[in-house]
Amino acid sequence: MVAAIYYHPDGYETSREHLMGRHAAGEGMLKAICQYATDDRLYCYTADENHFKHFLKKVQSFSQGKRICTWIHPSRMSQLKEPGALFMPGPVLSDLAWLRRHRETRDYSLCGVTHTTATDRAMDSIANLVSAPLQPWDALVCTSQSVKQMVQNLMHNYQDYLTDRFGAQKAISLPIALPIIPLGADFTIFDQPEVKRSEYRKQWREKLRIGADDAAVLYVGRFSFHDKAHPVPMYLALEHCHKSVGKPITLIMAGWFQNDVLKQEFITAAQVFCPNIKVIFVDGRNTAVKKTIWFAADVFTSLSDNVQETFGLTPIEAMAAGLPVVVSDWDGYKETVRDGVDGYRIPTWTAPSGIGVGLALGYASGSESYGNYVGYQSQFTSVDVQKCTEAFSRLLNDVALRKQMGENGKLRARALFDWKVVIKQWETLWAHQKETRTTAQEIGKRRTSQPANPLRDDPFSLFAHYPTNLLAPNSLIEKTFRASPDFVRAIGNLKITNFGSKLAYDPARIMRLLDSIPNGETVTVQSLCSRVPGSEGQALLFSILWLSKLGLINLSADNQVIANNVRASR
Repeated sequence: MVAAIYYHPDGYETSREHLMGRHAAGEGMLKAICQYATDDRLYCYTADENHFKHFLKKVQSFSQGKRICTWIHPSRMSQLKEPGALFMPGPVLSDLAWLRRHRETRDYSLCGVTHTTATDRAMDSIANLVSAPLQPWDALVCTSQSVKQMVQNLMHNYQDYLTDRFGAQKAISLPIALPIIPLGADFTIFDQPEVKRSEYRKQWREKLRIGADDAAVLYVGRFSFHDKAHPVPMYLALEHCHKSVGKPITLIMAGWFQNDVLKQEFITAAQVFCPNIKVIFVDGRNTAVKKTIWFAADVFTSLSDNVQETFGLTPIEAMAAGLPVVVSDWDGYKETVRDGVDGYRIPTWTAPSGIGVGLALGYASGSESYGNYVGYQSQFTSVDVQKCTEAFSRLLNDVALRKQMGENGKLRARALFDWKVVIKQWETLWAHQKETRTTAQEIGKRRTSQPANPLRDDPFSLFAHYPTNLLAPNSLIEKTFRASPDFVRAIGNLKITNFGSKLAYDPARIMRLLDSIPNGETVTVQSLCSRVPGSEGQALLFSILWLSKLGLINLSADNQVIANNVRASR
């Protein structure tokens, strides 16, 4: 079972200068679907043909042509009934739910996933799930229990507001399932024989001028102190333990900077806070670095302190590589790393509830940027430097402990976070959604008289009071002297007069329509509609109005109807 994939290259492409976690997660999931999904068919949902071609190219590279790909254009949403689910690589499901309401709501399920939940767009998207026509067979996958709790907090806050605002009864349960499925990683790159791993270690250490017996600690990820992880606690802890370790310590920073200002800040901070530690920066976007830098290190570390983080891929990749890890006790790290088993989780401290209202207000008003919003929060979130120092010292001084924790982490990572395992959880979810569609009661079922989306109603209904008259079955049509084939051809070649032609008849059909109206006589709209199939009714009405706009026909109201309306108004 596989879902149709809502596709835009931005969500699935890692070949970029400014690489983010969601890009890596999206590409990783698409690759995993291509390699491990049980269904040979893949469905791409996009309005852009070039995006579909990009999808095909990606699928080809990941599956060597073993997958059958189908393009589903938004104008052919009925095709989504075949896969039965539509996967969105983010939490923006409300718009898709409103679109689905134009059709049978049980035709397919919607499924999104959380990445960063701290942005205004992400928080608005999550809150909108409360009031949008989501159903029990829809799901927003949370990558950790931590992020699920945040999502529930946000949705309950919004529910409370709606209850107080409108006096409505608060829903007993949220309108959408919130299952937990972790992010996965491709662990095939770590399946190296010991000889090869030793070779990579030797090559990297020679290249970076790290002694064969020196201690090496690795960090992998984007270098940003305000929206990723503040480096100072890491710098301080390594500096404090360098004497107890009794040998040179190198910190390998494998990642990328967003700009030169950040680069200089990281370099200067290292000189100030850990002058006795050799700090080396390498480009973590490089393919060779991404695949082999892990083998150069003895310990991996990631002291995340930022609310932008929700899961954290790099610790599980480090575990898969057989490295013990030292991470902050923060968000998804709490669930991936077992303290004292796979490594150490370092305690964190932050401010009590209520103290950050000003931060939220500044971001909401636009007086503070998103970077400042999360950056200020992280600036006042601390990682216990003393505990971190003890963890580094313990691991760097004990080869047997490093080996044992590394083996523990490797077994855990491969059992829980290998894409082979994770994709099966997604397939199970999609199968469960399909089953739920047949049994669960629909919430807020659309009445026949209601627009599918109350905020996107038919413009001819929403603005029906603007014109003098509305075209009606008994409206009268009279052909004018301009209704000639030459004139129809002439206006058909002008953009100014054929702008909406795709909604109406083509020129040949227009002429047949005009020929069906006797010269000097009037016919009703209803009489013309009775001559065409029901599927053509909309195009016919548009054609009539288009002909009137260009002066090829005259429209008038039935006098008897006008008289009846006048009497009724009295």
